[in-house]
Amino acid sequence: MDKNTEIKLTQNQSNAVHQDADSLVVRAGAGSGKTTVLVQRYLRLALQENIPPQQILAVTFTEKAAAEMIERIAQKFEAANRPDLIANLNSAP
Repeated sequence: MDKNTEIKLTQNQSNAVHQDADSLVVRAGAGSGKTTVLVQRYLRLALQENIPPQQILAVTFTEKAAAEMIERIAQKFEAANRPDLIANLNSAP
């Protein structure tokens, strides 16, 4: 997954996805792409940094956004042929 090849991100979104910080808060208005940023960051951590899904925490404020995040992440794990990551997606302690 290259920086901006799969999804077109703004510069600010790209900065958030590729930030080297251990933790990150994404705060923006409705429809600004927060879910996309969280999904892309999650994918970078899991697929490029090899951090197990059980060690990644992504929090959103609605069940709808959380379900969408899980669905998008699972689709990308499937496309990357990583069923092991899909199996662990919902197994956070």
